[in-house]
Amino acid sequence: MYTPAEKSRVVGFNDGVMLLTIGVFALAGSAIYEAIGSWNIFIYTLMGVSVLSALIAAWRGLSSRRSSESEASIIE
Repeated sequence: MYTPAEKSRVVGFNDGVMLLTIGVFALAGSAIYEAIGSWNIFIYTLMGVSVLSALIAAWRGLSSRRSSESEASIIE
């Protein structure tokens, strides 16, 4: 967890990473399309990456919740 003083720095860093990622893909989108040659394959590939990222985020969230619950039960 973050302290209240660190929260704004972490949120700012996350926003910066997101904007950088969006900018890179916005600029690289046409080059990727030219390399692949089909919008359908391009879209399905990006959907696959998005789903994989969501699954990893959900897994990490569940694992951190389980570890915090086990630590809480140890303390009690």
